[in-house]
Amino acid sequence: MFKKIGVKVSIILFVMLLVAPLISAETSVNVKGLIKGNYVTINVVDPTSEDVITILNGTASSTGEVTLSFSTSKTIVNLVVVSRSYGKISQGPKNFNSYSTLSPIIIAMEDPKPVTTPPPVTTPPVNNTPPATVPQVTPPVNDTVATSSVTSANKTNSSAFSFAIISQINSKIPWKWIFFIIVGIIVLILVVFLIIFSRNKIREKYPGGIGSRVYFGSKFGSKSTGSSGGLSSGEERALRAAEEKIRLAQEEINLIRHRKEKIRDAERKLEQDRRELERLKSRF
Repeated sequence: MFKKIGVKVSIILFVMLLVAPLISAETSVNVKGLIKGNYVTINVVDPTSEDVITILNGTASSTGEVTLSFSTSKTIVNLVVVSRSYGKISQGPKNFNSYSTLSPIIIAMEDPKPVTTPPPVTTPPVNNTPPATVPQVTPPVNDTVATSSVTSANKTNSSAFSFAIISQINSKIPWKWIFFIIVGIIVLILVVFLIIFSRNKIREKYPGGIGSRVYFGSKFGSKSTGSSGGLSSGEERALRAAEEKIRLAQEEINLIRHRKEKIRDAERKLEQDRRELERLKSRF
């Protein structure tokens, strides 16, 4: 029984491992800096073998962007982007190498703008005339208002800091890995459910537990236990002899059933051979 359960669980795990790469989430590619309305072609290339994994096609939006998606088992890919207008290449081909598929890919076709140098700062002439002294009046400070303001500011900063930490954690964990974690949890739940279900079936089939022996007959009771129950040595020997006879009879019954099954198999095989022989004779 446990061997059958182990085989079922192994088959389920093997099927889940085969299906997981096929149902893996897609990776999105966002290309910016395109010309409005241009036809865009993206070649997804394996960086190791330099083979084309897939080809993506789309049209640039009014903002000069296009977002496409693909699915692959590779974690690192190269991209080659070409933008065309009326069949003629207007941008590219441009290579983008070593991009991870575990998170969304964002690339730009336009070159970065040159950094402009600010003009030199002219220092105004220094006025050596001392400023007029103005007496400063310090207003009274309300300690209650100041304390509450500081407390509310600290709470706001703490909330913002906590939200920033949570956002960083979510951005560091790729959503594709979250998918595999969910699949693993589902597999674990299925395994636990199968084990519990199989145990219940075993308990229904063997109410006394696996390995317990149930005997019939009003003379020796309904169960054989390890304790003597107040029987004398002669009664114990008679009880054991009866148990042994029942066991041998059960083994003999099982052997007869096994022989009958073999006889049925042989008869079926003989009938198949006879039909095959008749079919061959009918041809000649």
